[in-house]
Amino acid sequence: EELTTLNHLCHYLSTEVDLQEQVIRLRKLHHLLEIIMTCRTFLALPYDRLFLLTQSCLDHYKTSGYDEEHEFKLQIKPALISHLYQSEHPIMWGVEVSSGHGPREVRTSLQLSDRPLVDHVIFETDYPSVTLNGDMEEPAFFSTVVCCSLVSFP
Repeated sequence: EELTTLNHLCHYLSTEVDLQEQVIRLRKLHHLLEIIMTCRTFLALPYDRLFLLTQSCLDHYKTSGYDEEHEFKLQIKPALISHLYQSEHPIMWGVEVSSGHGPREVRTSLQLSDRPLVDHVIFETDYPSVTLNGDMEEPAFFSTVVCCSLVSFP
């Protein structure tokens, strides 16, 4: 879908390396394709975000070993995935927000969960435990952890 060019793929498609290295590069390319297709299918990210993610993955795997545990980071506006967080039932969500620039940059981390942080603490809420159709159920709660720090970058 024109997310990259043949020049960017040249490293991964080269036959001038031994067979074992070709297989490793193919695994990296396959992992990259899984990441992109997951983001396109489930997050419905627009072309420009998918393009940046593709380039980031290609650049990373060109110089790094194969690692399925590596976390690729992509900046997106919350409005791009609003359909997801409005319709899905989260187990754990996390977001990091940066504001300001240079030595006055502030980073805020927020985690939302449908489970308490620790099992032995009982949370009481003022929310009713009756649903719209009259059924009784445990109220849904989200534990929130906020870390806010002034970060200085050289």
